[in-house]
Amino acid sequence: MTAIRITLDVNAPADMGGRSLLDYQVSFNNGRTWSSLATFTSGNQLYVGALKPNTTYHLLISARNAIGVGPAASLTLKTAKK
Repeated sequence: MTAIRITLDVNAPADMGGRSLLDYQVSFNNGRTWSSLATFTSGNQLYVGALKPNTTYHLLISARNAIGVGPAASLTLKTAKK
């Protein structure tokens, strides 16, 4: 089975508490665990891969800096059939 990769356009929050953005975090389980997407970010684009075809995902995405993780944005998507 071939994995699907999605590309999201993102913008860091306007107020980062005076600190720089370190990375974005993603949760696939309603915030119980988070994974860094530092190596999957390029400019304002965020890449999320290894998704299964024809599957609905509920993601939480949050910006992180030295102070901590900010409020999460919620996204629901369904991948295409392969």
